[in-house]
Formats: sequence, C-alpha cells, structure tokens
Amino acid sequence: MLDLSAAVDTIDHITVLSRLEQQFSFAEQPLQWVASYLSDRFQTVSIDGKVSEPVLLTFSVPQGSVLGPKFYTMYTKPVGEICKKHGLGHHFYADDSQLYLSFEPTDGAAQDETLNRVEKCLHDIISWMNTNMLKLNTDKTEVRIFSSQNNAKYVDGLTIKVGDSTIKPSQYVRNIGAWFDSRMNMEHHINAISRSCFGQIRQIGHIRQYLTPNATKSLVNSLVTSRLDYCNALLYGTQTSAIKKLQNVQNTAARVITRTSRYSHITPILKELH
Repeated sequence: MLDLSAAVDTIDHITVLSRLEQQFSFAEQPLQWVASYLSDRFQTVSIDGKVSEPVLLTFSVPQGSVLGPKFYTMYTKPVGEICKKHGLGHHFYADDSQLYLSFEPTDGAAQDETLNRVEKCLHDIISWMNTNMLKLNTDKTEVRIFSSQNNAKYVDGLTIKVGDSTIKPSQYVRNIGAWFDSRMNMEHHINAISRSCFGQIRQIGHIRQYLTPNATKSLVNSLVTSRLDYCNALLYGTQTSAIKKLQNVQNTAARVITRTSRYSHITPILKELH
C-alpha cells in the first residue's frame, strides 16, 4: 500500500492537461474548460492576522472538490501501466494506491521471484514519480502478506526494499477504512469498530435524557449503525464469536434508544426498532 506525500498539492497543471488530451481524448472546449478550472488560482498565508501577498498556483488541484480525485487518478494513470508491465495487480482510489500479487509460500524460488518483481516495480514507480512532481512516502508505505496459519512460517521475515528503505510486513493495514490482518479473520477490524461504536454510544447516553426517541434514532443511525454497515460484506464467514461483539454494539444502542434496562430481553426491542 503506497503512501504519497502531499499528492494533490504537487500535480503540475501543464502535465495533467497534456495527459487528459493524449490519454483520455480531451480536446477543444472540454480541455479548455479544465484549463480554465485549474488556472488563475491564488493562495495566501495568514499568520496572526497578517496576510501574505497572493501567489499564483501552477501546481495542485483543489482539495475537497469533486474533480480533484478524478484529475489525480488521470494524472497517475501511467503508474497502473508500470504495474501491468511487471505483472502486478493494482487498485487505485484517489491517492490511495495498492499493488498486489500472489505466490506459493512454500516455494523459495517463487518467493524470490515475487520479491524481485515487486521491488523492480516500485523502483520504476519511484522513478516515474520523481519526474512527475510526486513523492512516495516510504515511512508510511506498508506491506502485508496474507497467508494461512499453516503457511505463516514460510513468509515470516520477508521484507521489501523500497528506495533506500527496507519495509517489514505490517501486522495490520488499513484499507479504505477497513482493517486487514494476515489471516483475514477481521478480528482487529471488528474490535476497532466495537471500540469506536461504544465510544459514540456513551456520548449519546450522556445526553439521552434531553433527546426525543426520534432524535436518538437519528444519532444512532448516523454515528453507530453507519459504522456497523460500512464494508460489512467483508465479514462474511467470520467466526460467530467475533460477530457477537458487533451484535452487542447493536443491542446496547437499542437499549439507549428505548431507555431499556440491560436486564430486559433484547429481542422484542430489536423487533420494535426494525
């Protein structure tokens, strides 16, 4: 999983316009619209009430905008082509980039060949970034090896060289808000969700006496249920003991909404709220 330093701040306007024209068939008026959108933007710095002179921006795309992530994805399209050249799969979501491939963990030669391909691919990506005003943050770039428990002994100790840094596999990696562990049992992810949800439920509980039932439901749906629902397809096949932790979150949230004792049977309450 690659991490870039200030990715959207260093995108060159001339380069992105050239890429839109040459690789995405932008021409004439649409290209002029994009050029107009990017041009004549200024920035200032305010310190202790004093504002600097405006400086014309010839780099960066507006952060928080609808078009910003799209421009970044188009700008970095060659990275995907580099991955394909080396036989690596890839997924890009805005500036969140991940590369992956599979290998036979018990085959030492396959391991060496895989590591070699990954390191060569990363070398080419770094070279491309250096010429396109981007910088790979090696300190935050993460490696995760997924294997069964039986094969774990064959992949323990593997490292990847990225630039001048040697990266050891992380125990957990966060991927678009979901935590992945080496066994993909989702236990760490479920524990993180549970902690977050119970923290929100406690905050709602502190002010519950001032809220109507409908207002409480809205808060629970916004702050708790949304977390339970996010990426829940990843939990298919998870052990029942782990799922029970999320069920406890839902049960506690239901009791807060209905102001029901913890000793009351929860099933009728859940049916009432469904």
